[in-house]
Order: sequence, then C-alpha cells, then structure tokens
Amino acid sequence: VWLSVLTLLTLQASFLVPPFGYAVMTARTMMAKAVPTGALARAMAPFLGAQALVFILVVIFPGLTHLAEPESAMARTTTRLSDEDVQRQFDSIVPAPPPEESPEPQSDP
Repeated sequence: VWLSVLTLLTLQASFLVPPFGYAVMTARTMMAKAVPTGALARAMAPFLGAQALVFILVVIFPGLTHLAEPESAMARTTTRLSDEDVQRQFDSIVPAPPPEESPEPQSDP
C-alpha cells in the first residue's frame, strides 16, 4: 500500500510539472495567449509544494497510508486461511444467488 501511494503521488505531480505535464499541455492549448513556462511554474508552485510535502510525510511516516485500517485487520492478514475459510468469508460478504426455478411446462390445449 505504501509503495502504491508513493507511486500515485509521483504520477499526480507529473501531470503538473512543466513543460511536459499533461495538464499543463492541455491548459496551454486552451489559452488564447501563450503563457511562458516560468509563469506557469510560479502559478503551480503552491500545488507542487503541497504535493511534495505530502510525499515527504508519506516517506517519513509510512503508517499514514494505513490510517483507515484498524490494527487488528493488519494482524489478521498475516495468518494463512484455508480454502474453506476463504469461501466461507466470501459467502458471508456476497450471498449466493437464489436457485433458479425451472419453468413450469406449458400444456397445449
């Protein structure tokens, strides 16, 4: 999870970094007047700074990526489950569909 979050943060920043960022190139084509790269970089500096801060915090504190997951759930993932246990848990999450009833034969008069 931690590595995935770092990858996503990097990809998110790459959409903004001039001159090759996809979002920057799209915005430049929509503008009537050409905007210098330096002006774009100054305008995006606060956003890139915030993204860099989040990236650094995630690198320093990897536990930030697991805030929503309770400690007991993390401990559960280390135990190996049998196939029957996995099937039982899956069935408790996704109930089996009701059995299909066979259509009644139609009688010809």
